Amino acid sequence: QDGKTPCLHADALEQLGFKIAIYPSMLFRIAAWAMQEELARFKREKGYAPDDDRMAFAEVQDIVGFPWYYEMEEKYRA
Repeated sequence: QDGKTPCLHADALEQLGFKIAIYPSMLFRIAAWAMQEELARFKREKGYAPDDDRMAFAEVQDIVGFPWYYEMEEKYRA
């Protein structure tokens, strides 16, 4: 991951005796790349079609836990 510590495959780390490994920048780097790609596409196409093949907003809500937040909102509503 371009740092001082070599980025070893999980199998190699397991052989060295490690039980847990963290890859702190992996998801951030992937997300940043995807955002850059989508912004370039948006600029090139001057917008986006609501029915394109990207993740639906309902899927995003599920991934980030909106159902749980809605449940808590109902539970603790004044």
